[in-house]
Amino acid sequence: MKPTKENVASLPTVKESNVRTILVIDDDMSTTDSLVSLLHVLGWNAYGSYSAKEAIEFLDNKKVDLIMLDIDMPEVTGYDLVRFLKSSERWKNVPVIAVTGYGMEKDKIKAIQAGFSTHITKPISSRDLREILTSDITA
Repeated sequence: MKPTKENVASLPTVKESNVRTILVIDDDMSTTDSLVSLLHVLGWNAYGSYSAKEAIEFLDNKKVDLIMLDIDMPEVTGYDLVRFLKSSERWKNVPVIAVTGYGMEKDKIKAIQAGFSTHITKPISSRDLREILTSDITA
């Protein structure tokens, strides 16, 4: 989602959410960078990683409150990464949101079964982003 005056005005700010630090993980650099930029504009501490390996290295050194993770990535898929994170004592309680182009009901079920907290389909709408950042998942 590209920030515009209209969609930024409708999004939550840090004060409306318990989430403070977000890691966006997607092998598509433009998707990652756009979402990180939008989150910065809204006041969050947001970071981007372009692979599972890079994300693990980042998470070894930084605490995050929420992870937004693409499913279809090369080498290590989002499914594999979320399973790894949920098996770790350190990261098992961090909400992980599937951010993906896979939007069928079976895809949503598979994401939840893998360990994702919820599932949103790309492109992310401002409404979807608002719901995620102010939901019970991030409480």
